[in-house]
Amino acid sequence: MAIKFSGFVLLLLTLAVAGAQHRVDLGSSHERIMLVVPMVGSGTCADPKRPMFAPVASQIDRDKSGILAYYHELSDDGKSAIVEPEGAVMFAQQI
Repeated sequence: MAIKFSGFVLLLLTLAVAGAQHRVDLGSSHERIMLVVPMVGSGTCADPKRPMFAPVASQIDRDKSGILAYYHELSDDGKSAIVEPEGAVMFAQQI
């Protein structure tokens, strides 16, 4: 009986917490995808090594179009990376 009661209390707490969360404003939410891409660039200041499709910092648009930011994790061999770009519009239209 105590297990059923504690399960019921846990269910009530879960519903209370889930109901208290607010929806994120659509203007603040962005599209994200995961890609496995090769590394490109020569490694100089003008052409730094970066994942394919990842812009150089000076190329990131400040007007909220295109790729706004990205995170990447380099593979063990250093020839490819797992990338998570973030953009305001669908990436299928850009890549």
